[in-house]
Amino acid sequence: MRLIVGLGNPGKAYARNRHNVGFWVVDELADNLRAGWSDNARFAAAIAKPSNSVVIAKPLTYMNRSGQAVVALSRFYRIPPPAIVVVSDDIDLPFGRVRVRDGGGHGGHNGLRDIIAAVGQNFIRIRIGVGRSQGETTPVVGHVLGDFSQQETPEVRTRVELVASALQTSWADKASAEEGERFSNLRQSIATALSKV
Repeated sequence: MRLIVGLGNPGKAYARNRHNVGFWVVDELADNLRAGWSDNARFAAAIAKPSNSVVIAKPLTYMNRSGQAVVALSRFYRIPPPAIVVVSDDIDLPFGRVRVRDGGGHGGHNGLRDIIAAVGQNFIRIRIGVGRSQGETTPVVGHVLGDFSQQETPEVRTRVELVASALQTSWADKASAEEGERFSNLRQSIATALSKV
């Protein structure tokens, strides 16, 4: 069993925010797999189950409490941290860059911080760069809770589609692969896809 989590804040007011790019990825993945969403109060998350071996989730607790949903899902489905992938934004990555990492710290991201506190560091994270504000007067919170611009949106959508496709082919569809092998496949799939854009 594997768990794929996209981070973001629930509600229409946040839907286009940079902080919600993790939601964008799992929405695209669920669409690709023709898996419908349902809100589940037990897990404090919206979940989609494309198969008996994969759960896709969007925590509905707001970003800073994302660990509540992740730990509830991992305990119920008995999913160990190495079988969890978390997709989030990253202001310290240049806009449009994607980084895949197995384990590590939170890098100042409050959603990742809360998940680490709940289940430890030993999960895979995919970070999509949203860059930092060009203006010194825009605080970090204002930047990540701001919407992608019209110029940024097409490029972000391309990255979202690539990451969702890589997750589908190298993680969600390969039930028989070992965890380490799936991580290598995922990282390679994303690197290959990004080299073509």
